[in-house]
Amino acid sequence: MFHKEFKTLITLALLLVSVFSYGQIIQEIVIQDNKKTKTSYIKSIINLKIGQQLDSTLLENDIIRLKREAGIAHAYYQVHKVESDYKIVYGVQENFTIIPYFNFYTTDEDEVAYRLGVTEFNTLGKGIALGIFYQKDIFDSYGLNIRAPYLINKKWGL
Repeated sequence: MFHKEFKTLITLALLLVSVFSYGQIIQEIVIQDNKKTKTSYIKSIINLKIGQQLDSTLLENDIIRLKREAGIAHAYYQVHKVESDYKIVYGVQENFTIIPYFNFYTTDEDEVAYRLGVTEFNTLGKGIALGIFYQKDIFDSYGLNIRAPYLINKKWGL
């Protein structure tokens, strides 16, 4: 008899939780304070989408992902209640993303060699790293580096 009452109590508790959590739907997602990084790019790499239930774990994971982007120095979120739904505001502070570099070293023949270059880590505002360099070694060399980790989707890139 106790077992049946316990099952009924658990079922009632789950029903109440599902009824009260049903109204926590995301109505709008806003990205603010981004100047160079495109809003569409940020929305494509976050996991939270409009129409989903509000999930604090997804919000925290999105913030971690945004902070790992080379073009973003800091990210935060705010949750605003709009009638029975929620509005999520992501805020970002961007990094300076054009980084020059200079390396020098010696060759096997004890000559001084060097490499001079520059890399832009947020090309087109889409997290694409594009770099060029000149290298003076035994031969003169030129190079171009491209890295687009989210070119196709969140899991496939170049």
